[in-house]
Amino acid sequence: MRDLWPDSSTLYATIVPGHVQDLDPETTAVTAAGVMRLRPFDVARQLVSFRTRATTRHARHHTRTRFVGFVASELRTVYMAPDASDGHR
Repeated sequence: MRDLWPDSSTLYATIVPGHVQDLDPETTAVTAAGVMRLRPFDVARQLVSFRTRATTRHARHHTRTRFVGFVASELRTVYMAPDASDGHR
């Protein structure tokens, strides 16, 4: 559980010329590479910037709440699941 924040807020990026399906990892030159790390404030800003197609304020709030619940559920599945190495799932 302690790796939750760095795992879910760090993006490793590699930029290469051309299209990904045409890549040959052995010969493709890397144009740029880097790591982006989000801070809690960055995530909060993203959450309040989400837009929905709902027509009422209540429906928009409900849609955003469902999205946050979905993300939380997925994170629980990954980070709070029993360790597969102990033979239980």
